[in-house]
Amino acid sequence: MAEEAIDFGNTKHEDVEIRKSERLYNGYRKIDRFTFTHRAMNPDAPPWLPEMQRELCRLARVAVVLIYEPRDDVVLLSRQFRMGAVLRGDDAPFMIECAAGCVDDGETPEDAARRESFEETGAKILDLEYIGRAFPSAGSTDEECYFYCGRMAEIPEERYHGLAEEGEEIETFVLPASEIAALIDGDKVQNSNALILLNWFLRHRDRLRGQWLEKE
Repeated sequence: MAEEAIDFGNTKHEDVEIRKSERLYNGYRKIDRFTFTHRAMNPDAPPWLPEMQRELCRLARVAVVLIYEPRDDVVLLSRQFRMGAVLRGDDAPFMIECAAGCVDDGETPEDAARRESFEETGAKILDLEYIGRAFPSAGSTDEECYFYCGRMAEIPEERYHGLAEEGEEIETFVLPASEIAALIDGDKVQNSNALILLNWFLRHRDRLRGQWLEKE
């Protein structure tokens, strides 16, 4: 087991006490085991819960972007292979997703949103609207996602992106905004980040389109 200082991030909280930590794996993904306790929410229970141990995969902050072109009223989505879907027996391991990637050191989530949009789809982002943030699986990882909707300058001609030497292949495709609801209702989107963004977009599409068309 590789010894390495463990970055807890901002874990100082009066309701949580981390008593021990150890790195279990230090490869492409890092896995840490924490021994901890936290205050009880039930006022009739003992004030602190019994000591617990949990293993967490240590991930990064991630920027996720739904890319929109208001003139033609279309969104730019992508497909990528995901092993987790295969292991669960899913029929569609090439999952429909939005552009996404890690926030690098020295970057803001907005910087990463613009960079990843271009790297993964070829789309240059003109405007970004911040939507919110979420922890996709906080019981298992510390990954934190920042969600945006971005207005692209024009639809890229190139369809395939990604670094082949890193085993990354991304296929992009354009979808009319009028077909998003049918895609979701047909159970065609299994990626949770894409579901969050597409459902948000359905509620804000008219406002956003009018707002961005005024800038044309």
